[in-house]
Amino acid sequence: QAIEARLRDPAFRRRVEESPEVGLRFDEAGRPVLVFADVTGYLQASGRTSRLTPAGLTQGLALTLAEDEKAWNALYRRLAYLLEEPPRPVGEVDLEALLERVDEDRRRLRRGETKGLTIPAQAVVVESPNKARTLASFFGRPQRRHLPGLVVYEVLTEDRYLLLTATRGHLTDLALTGGLFGVETEGGYRPRYHPLRRCPEGAVPAERCRDGRPSEPDRDRAIEGLRQLALEVEAFYLATDPDTEGEKIARDAELALASLSERRQRAEFHAVTPRAFAEALKSPRPLDLHRVAAQKVRRVADRWIGFALSQRLQEALGRKTLSAGRVQTPVLGWVIARAEEAKKKDPYTEVMLGGLRLRFPGEVPGGELLVEREAERVEERTPPPPFTTDALLAEAARAGFSVPRAMALAQDLFEAGYITYHRTDATRVSPEGMALARRLIEARFGPGYVRLRPWGEGGAHEAIRPARPMTPEDLEEALLLGGAPLGEAHLRLYRLVFDRFLASQMIPVRLQLARYRFTLGDAEL
Repeated sequence: QAIEARLRDPAFRRRVEESPEVGLRFDEAGRPVLVFADVTGYLQASGRTSRLTPAGLTQGLALTLAEDEKAWNALYRRLAYLLEEPPRPVGEVDLEALLERVDEDRRRLRRGETKGLTIPAQAVVVESPNKARTLASFFGRPQRRHLPGLVVYEVLTEDRYLLLTATRGHLTDLALTGGLFGVETEGGYRPRYHPLRRCPEGAVPAERCRDGRPSEPDRDRAIEGLRQLALEVEAFYLATDPDTEGEKIARDAELALASLSERRQRAEFHAVTPRAFAEALKSPRPLDLHRVAAQKVRRVADRWIGFALSQRLQEALGRKTLSAGRVQTPVLGWVIARAEEAKKKDPYTEVMLGGLRLRFPGEVPGGELLVEREAERVEERTPPPPFTTDALLAEAARAGFSVPRAMALAQDLFEAGYITYHRTDATRVSPEGMALARRLIEARFGPGYVRLRPWGEGGAHEAIRPARPMTPEDLEEALLLGGAPLGEAHLRLYRLVFDRFLASQMIPVRLQLARYRFTLGDAEL
């Protein structure tokens, strides 16, 4: 009934009929039926060809025969998205050698051979529940359970049993009492931290709320949950976001676990994909205490400047609701200055020429508009680099998004595994990113349009780019079928990222430019 109702919408029906991946059929009763690939069922069925046994992981083989072209297109694209590589044509596989490995594994099992296989239980801590769910979904349908302040997702991989959970942001913050606004200053500077607790005004690092009522447990329960989890696992991977805030959250978790877990390492990845996640677990690193110190300095500066200025402001104007801050106050001053400038209106005369808006300075009494072409040339321009954070926000603003909205949408896209990390000042594109660009450009435009550029040297951070071989049309298809927990605004922002990235890896554009002179009375442009 739901499908029939939606198919009565001409726009929806047209999109289904034009889709290369969703088929429309009618059953014996004449009712419409949408036909698309059951990717989850395919992964579960094909996964059973390979089993985890005392002899290790056995070799499997899944051969797929397609009778519905649209369903196959959908399965192929979705597998390429989930597995980061498409299914291989049978002609590219040495079937004899592969079948021999399958048979040899079976013979070893019959002989009772084992490898003394042990599966270690390991925990992965991220900061976002959405990211924890996305990571867990890479390995099938996870088991879910609750610990104090935590939701834990449990999955079995090839070589380990993973328990994934999220801190839901910072665990602690500068205390509201003691020292100078939470910082002891005698004999040095020692910030005092307190677990974040729940109050009507939000999370506060204090035992009592602003109105004097006791605060309710919140992140302190999550700390308790992490300590309980430490009793179940051999190691912790602290996989919070790859920036100073993420490093501080990882440090808080590490300190909470110090007496209960000996193996506590940082796992850093810049795209929420199976490959990036696996590589991060294979090459963990110690925490970067310099990053942690940088976050502490910034937080202390925010607290000292913000609290001191706010107190002075409230005392001077007698209004307890006013506040000031290290960033907030200068930006507000800039906004006010720009608003004052905008009030100083200089007269101008506006003329529309087709779709072109001409604005002549001063008041022009009128007359004939003269148009003269002075010069013409052909120019080749290299495309701009892929987005950094500031460039993305500028382009998003032109598309009608506020800064907070754009960052929230980008965070959702990152956590769902669609784009790389969105807080970056790097324009660098990794070899994996360039390979992704080549694949997308060749499929969309042809090999003659590819011109790969790294846009930078070395470093861990990349520009903002698609994390998977997924076009905006692919994402729109997923939204249409309810396969992506996102909305139309996410699609618009993803299209900005996708288009800018592909352009950055394509051949220069040739432009035909002309210079014109416009004359209206005594005024010229």
